[in-house]
Amino acid sequence: MNRTIAAKVIEGIQSQGWEVIGRGGTWVGAMRPLEQYIQRKVERAVRAEREACAALLEANGMRCGEESLSRLILETNAAAIRARGNT
Repeated sequence: MNRTIAAKVIEGIQSQGWEVIGRGGTWVGAMRPLEQYIQRKVERAVRAEREACAALLEANGMRCGEESLSRLILETNAAAIRARGNT
């Protein structure tokens, strides 16, 4: 897990005056669901931003006309942005 995330979680727990009671597991094991949740949220945000950028380029390409080199460049860039999400 990212040390910064773990440090902030510990800081938050301590700031609330909470006490963490162990039950034989590890801190890493206890934090894994939170880490996975955060990772999924980040991945969704990145996908949404990538799609928004690609859609913007396509919209600008539509304004450039059918035979325009600018449109081709914008559409190529939109496709490249989307393809980055498939690697």
